[in-house]
Amino acid sequence: MRARSRYCVGDILVGSQALQFHCWIEIGNPTSPDRWVIDLTCDQYELLADRAFVCDRHSTLAALAIEYKALIRLSAQGLKQDPVWCRTQVLANGMSRWFSQAN
Repeated sequence: MRARSRYCVGDILVGSQALQFHCWIEIGNPTSPDRWVIDLTCDQYELLADRAFVCDRHSTLAALAIEYKALIRLSAQGLKQDPVWCRTQVLANGMSRWFSQAN
């Protein structure tokens, strides 16, 4: 079975405070509390600034009163139509160079 990943745009709620229009990756069924949330830029949000990144199950975050609420979910194919695609390609190319130099 292959896990599905999605590029998400939406809000992060921490308690009663919200960071709007943020992006992250989810892996797994979008309605499952067991899906993974991966957020490499969570430190942009003052309430999460103590974390270098988020990589937890949605249910684990919810138990900590941290809620990632996606308004948009895009597959890799759908992401190609989004303005973030160019940045994604820069990241992918940089990672490819880094991994090839590490070997």
